[in-house]
Amino acid sequence: MESLFWLAGSLAAHGIWSVSDGSPLVPMLGHDLRSGQQHMMRLLGDNLEDGVALGRDKLESNDDEAARAVLIFDAYITDEHGETDALMVDGRDYDSNAGVTLAVPYRAADKPEGFAVFAPKFLSFSGSESQLPDLAEVFFQGVDAHGEAAAVWNQYWSESRSS
Repeated sequence: MESLFWLAGSLAAHGIWSVSDGSPLVPMLGHDLRSGQQHMMRLLGDNLEDGVALGRDKLESNDDEAARAVLIFDAYITDEHGETDALMVDGRDYDSNAGVTLAVPYRAADKPEGFAVFAPKFLSFSGSESQLPDLAEVFFQGVDAHGEAAAVWNQYWSESRSS
């Protein structure tokens, strides 16, 4: 399970780096292959929704026979602050049949207050709730492992959110 959270953190950091300048995020699917190699692909379609649908299909089918995979795409979530931009992170560990879904809210660069990254919200998790604090720490280790992307994440991290 730790490897899944690490991969999710690394890909989430890459996604935040991608949207930090106001660009749309092309959906991405990252794999940890059984050979030990990592692979990431951008999922292009006629529109972003097609890319997300393709990613969901690939995540379900696991045609690459990966040990684990994570899909990242741009979306909106509604929470106590209203509707906000967020990167959706959907991960699967195929060996343990475990999964995690989380959102990384962010404030888009075109907002008057400028770009910001907010605390991830764990939406679903197939493990024990008692594991979540340790696995969240592993998620942030994955974020920090992605050099340039981690620098952007940390530069724009915000503890509070008013919009």
